[in-house]
Amino acid sequence: MTRATRATVSTAVVRRAFLILEALREIPGSDCAEIAASSGEDAGLVNETLRVLHNEGYVVMMDGNRYALAYRMTRFAEDARRRSASLRAVARPYLEAVTEEVGETANLLVLEGRVAVYVDQVQGTRGVQVHREVGRALPLHATASGKVLLAPRSDWRELVGPALERFTKATITDISELERELRGVRRRGYAVEAEENEAGVRCVAGPVLSAPRHVAATVSVSAPTQRLAGRERELGKTLQHHALGISNALGYATERC
Repeated sequence: MTRATRATVSTAVVRRAFLILEALREIPGSDCAEIAASSGEDAGLVNETLRVLHNEGYVVMMDGNRYALAYRMTRFAEDARRRSASLRAVARPYLEAVTEEVGETANLLVLEGRVAVYVDQVQGTRGVQVHREVGRALPLHATASGKVLLAPRSDWRELVGPALERFTKATITDISELERELRGVRRRGYAVEAEENEAGVRCVAGPVLSAPRHVAATVSVSAPTQRLAGRERELGKTLQHHALGISNALGYATERC
């Protein structure tokens, strides 16, 4: 086996382990076949990886050969929450103000690697709400927060990769179209997501800046399409205002992205 082949195999093993952990986070108590179906991995290889994760104490076996994440996994979550504690503490009153003002769910997201991740959320007060748990990752090219995070970056093509995955019929899958979209985000100072990641859901996001042209986080509002359609500009300005407040509270620069 060549060095390149060994590296490829090692990468596949690590990826499989994380896919299994993600599957167990989504559906605790899954068996090997269910995990394989959820992750798209070979059942035999999933079974081997589960044995390793079990032996190392990262998953536990329940009745009937079903698995769940071990309690020691909470250490990783606690470390991540501590890392974002300062940002969340400062941003929380502004998220609450957004929700009180517009009645919709307000979110705080940051860039982690090649995805946008929820670090806080305040539930809205109007009817049906869009809820996504803290820690959930979202694609950059198909979400309002992702576009805000990409817009000022010179390496945005590297972050999204050459192939843009389609999630709905409205998802942007052409690099040139995404480039035009990001130019619009820079011009407006906020981004709009029109059912591009999830059918029936719209989102608007604005930037929290940590330095000129550097987005540290995003503040967004998400809701069913029928409640947000036609309100994008109004919500964009509202989010810019509150995101600016967070930037100021953190001592960051306050110019638009």
